[in-house]
Amino acid sequence: MGCCSSNILPQVDLPDLPSNVKHLTVNSSQALLDAVADVATRSFAGTKTTAPEGTLSWAFEVLDNPIGPLVEEPTEERLAYFKWLSTFMMATSIRHGGCFALMDGDGEDAKVIACALNYPPNNKHLHAPGICEIMSLMGKAEGPMPKCMEGKRMKALEKVMAASHKAHAKDPHWYVQMFAVAPEAQGKGHGGKLLQFINSLGDKSGVPIYLETINSEAFYQKCGFETQEKYPITGGSDTLDAKGGLAAMVRKIK
Repeated sequence: MGCCSSNILPQVDLPDLPSNVKHLTVNSSQALLDAVADVATRSFAGTKTTAPEGTLSWAFEVLDNPIGPLVEEPTEERLAYFKWLSTFMMATSIRHGGCFALMDGDGEDAKVIACALNYPPNNKHLHAPGICEIMSLMGKAEGPMPKCMEGKRMKALEKVMAASHKAHAKDPHWYVQMFAVAPEAQGKGHGGKLLQFINSLGDKSGVPIYLETINSEAFYQKCGFETQEKYPITGGSDTLDAKGGLAAMVRKIK
């Protein structure tokens, strides 16, 4: 039996890394990997003062406002859900050379304050790994797979993301799958600094950058992205259409 074509890794030349940006690889220290997973987890889970990632939050549980700050601090179950997602997505992006972290300095004591998990330009649909890769990476995710990953809402979200990606990113592109800033560091310009570096990946490769968002459309627009279309998401009897739905966004070649 052959294995999935997603095992074929693209060769991509990266721009020079700023002193406060780290490129994570399979050889990165466990402390750095843990710190990036922690930032992604806490950012996407949300807090009483910072909003969660809206689509994944909607897929996890019923909330009056899935794209607004939480009414209470995140539960252990919510944190475990986002930790599983973060560590799984980290494993896939590291495998393909697209995981980057922004530090709060360039010294040995610098801490991770933001991260971006990306897929480089390819014609292998690396963002949708085949069963071989999924099985090989499942063991790298922390804890058991949450039950909601097989629920109607998650399946609806995956279907919409696949359709929007196919419609608006047909040619080679960088794909930003996860972009996260630590809750305590949000609103201080760190996200813009990291996204500026991510934009340089597209410039270096000579390709556009594609992402989806429901919370942060205005932020990405300020950083050069353009909204292509919005997609309400219907899972079972529930529909997520806040702000018009999931926004497919593209930053064109500069």
